[in-house]
Amino acid sequence: GSGGGGSSHSSSTVSDTPVITVSEVKSEIFSNAEDIKVEADVTSAFGESVTVKLTDDADSQKEIFSLAGANDKVYPFDISLYSKKNGDKVQPKDGYSVKITLPVPKELLDDREKIKVVYGKDGSLETLKSELTEKDGKWYITFEAVHFSPYALIVSAEEPAQPETAPWAIPFSDVKASDWYYSAVQYAAQNGLMKGTGTNTFSPELATNRGMIATILYNLDGSEETAPSTFNDVKPGAYYANAVAWAQKKGIIAGYGNGMFGPDDSITREQLATMIWNYAGSPAATDSQGLASFMDAVEISAYAQNALAWASQTGIINGKGGSLLDPQGPATRAETAQIMKNFLQESGLDK
Repeated sequence: GSGGGGSSHSSSTVSDTPVITVSEVKSEIFSNAEDIKVEADVTSAFGESVTVKLTDDADSQKEIFSLAGANDKVYPFDISLYSKKNGDKVQPKDGYSVKITLPVPKELLDDREKIKVVYGKDGSLETLKSELTEKDGKWYITFEAVHFSPYALIVSAEEPAQPETAPWAIPFSDVKASDWYYSAVQYAAQNGLMKGTGTNTFSPELATNRGMIATILYNLDGSEETAPSTFNDVKPGAYYANAVAWAQKKGIIAGYGNGMFGPDDSITREQLATMIWNYAGSPAATDSQGLASFMDAVEISAYAQNALAWASQTGIINGKGGSLLDPQGPATRAETAQIMKNFLQESGLDK
């Protein structure tokens, strides 16, 4: 492209960028050395002459192949460069660059528009700016080399066209795409965490009950058979009976302490946080002062302090309006969907 300073495409008879001969081409794909052009400012390399070699180095090739995609077309080569001063070989200064023009290998001619020149650096492939040109019916690719080590011409494999998945058709007439909880309800429904409350309703504002949360966690864990719970208010045939028995056995729930669990009671936000926290193995929050920023932190029950500190710090439970946690408020079904989604994605249990 154009730029400041003298252009090597000026009409003067002498090009202001000397062309360096490539002294050695041992790189299989560029065995036709006459076609390779290297342009550089010889003087700034602080030597009388500059030598460039194109070779194949087994180790760096291995590195390039390991970093490229499995189905990419990869043509690795190495560039080494040194200048001679008083007969000694000298490495050029940092930042010294040479412009290299390579013939496009015949195997890549059909894909020439997709060729990338890459450089292997620190465990990743860096794509360099390159330019494709045609001269006398032959195609060339030109790029600037600053580093001298593993390079490759790569044509990335075509990503198989993904069949367009139809947007999720929400089965609930009471959940709209514009609702804040839309994606959370979608996630909960698609992952089998929550079902609707009727044929086509989700009832997002309805409070979630305690039996339902036990059931969600139970299903998540694989629904193992467990001896019945010891709670007097959990009937053996109820939909949540196995889940509550499992949650009691695992120490996820303890009930109210009077032989009662209250499966049909609305679950509060702090109770929900505590059950999820117990399910996660009671991880410690690293910031014990995290709850102090909530104006209603004093309302948090003693048993729920650690759970809410963890849930708030990890972003599993966020404040309402930013500064209120509402620990004693009921967790609506929409909030439950969002909190479960946050938990599964944050903890890596996301399936």
